[in-house]
Amino acid sequence: MVKNLLNQKISKLWEKMDSKILNSKLNKYLEILQNPDTSELEKKIKSIDTNDLIKKIDEFDKSKIDELDLDKQEIQEKISKVDLKKVSSLLGDKGDEIISKLQKFLT
Repeated sequence: MVKNLLNQKISKLWEKMDSKILNSKLNKYLEILQNPDTSELEKKIKSIDTNDLIKKIDEFDKSKIDELDLDKQEIQEKISKVDLKKVSSLLGDKGDEIISKLQKFLT
């Protein structure tokens, strides 16, 4: 019983750390996105395997997103349609599909 309680506490702590790390990474990418010089953004996006990204997005569901305790409203406010178009074009052929899937999570 003590072991179960300890495991639960460790699990909750780990989730909070994951959430903070994810929020930090999101904020960093939002800053990069706002930068008029797209070279850093292009470099990061070109290293992404779009098929793998789609697969990972499909593995998520709304409950997982909610568990991460992301402020969806804040993210929506920081990302403009122009930003999304920019990312979509940098992602190539599958950009529109990826952006569409990401937008579904933010609504």
